[in-house]
Amino acid sequence: MPHSNPHLASNVLALIVRVAGPVITGVRAHAVGHPEQRICVRLGDVLLDLADPDAVAVLRQKWDATRYLAGRLPERVSQTWLGHDPERYPLAATVQLSGDVELSARWTTGRQTTRTPAYLRVQVDRRVVWQVCDLQAWTAISDALFEAKRSARASRSNRPGAGVVGGNPPGGTPARGRFLCTPQRLAHNTSRVAGPDTSGAAAWRA
Repeated sequence: MPHSNPHLASNVLALIVRVAGPVITGVRAHAVGHPEQRICVRLGDVLLDLADPDAVAVLRQKWDATRYLAGRLPERVSQTWLGHDPERYPLAATVQLSGDVELSARWTTGRQTTRTPAYLRVQVDRRVVWQVCDLQAWTAISDALFEAKRSARASRSNRPGAGVVGGNPPGGTPARGRFLCTPQRLAHNTSRVAGPDTSGAAAWRA
């Protein structure tokens, strides 16, 4: 008889987020000075829940290491590449990360036949994939992760005693990232931002 887990009835296999333009971000530290403290980082429609200050620093460092690829991105592309459907609510997700966060990046060439723009593909912990279409979006996320790193460092210095904030199971093995469903939708800024619209040939560059 196959093993069954009564607590596992569904599993999100992948989360793909395409970003372009001034991504809405935010950083908030919770329960500073207590074992349950955590740093929450909003990156567009994804909320990162980081219980481990070391994970914040690792994520920021590895994201910043993609700068050489981000240099190939145009400064700004049209937000039409995001594929918003006005008849549907946008999906939001919360992702918990801890331990040694894995991150990989590669350049993806645009395909005019499928109307897919060129983008920087950044994958975090095998499941979360950002398709970064322009430099504004990459910079906004980089800045938010920098602020998260500063908040994590400040919260650690304010905590009595040393050690990593909770989030790792007994035995010291870091937990892998996991998803939490969020029934609420994040507020969106629907205003247009002034700037060059490079939705044409520039968006297809290799």
